[in-house]
Amino acid sequence: MSNDIGDAGLAPAPATGSDRVLSQDFWGGVILALFAAAAIWEAYKLPATEDELGASFFPFWIGVLIAIFALLLFINAWRGKSVIAERPAWRPFLFSFASLLSFAFLMPVVGGVAAMIAVVTLAALGEPGRSLREIVVLNVIVIVPLWLIFVVGLSVQIPLF
Repeated sequence: MSNDIGDAGLAPAPATGSDRVLSQDFWGGVILALFAAAAIWEAYKLPATEDELGASFFPFWIGVLIAIFALLLFINAWRGKSVIAERPAWRPFLFSFASLLSFAFLMPVVGGVAAMIAVVTLAALGEPGRSLREIVVLNVIVIVPLWLIFVVGLSVQIPLF
């Protein structure tokens, strides 16, 4: 019997020894540590005085909180409680990234509705096996409440078309 996830629901073996560097928790900790360092670095650039908290207070402490989570992930990886990272799933990442880019480029050109349709459709295509019907229903479920909240409820001036 092999030790794949697909075989009888077995989980992969925990990371031990030199595999700790290849664990999911280790790399998650690296990414969080980079975000924490960036948040703290940017917080130091914001104006603040000793008398007032200033604009740097919130981003600084969020960066510290993210650093604590990164440390917890590193500890978990070091103790060997994590599983070895598998090959990254590039399809969801690339479609999600494409959906964000599509919104940024389409919003000023074609308006909010078409840009949101592109976002939802591209993000849904990141998961294999989605049918056209599911994507249409997902678009309606996402776009109608957004329109009701922002345009009708909050009166935000968004170019829809």
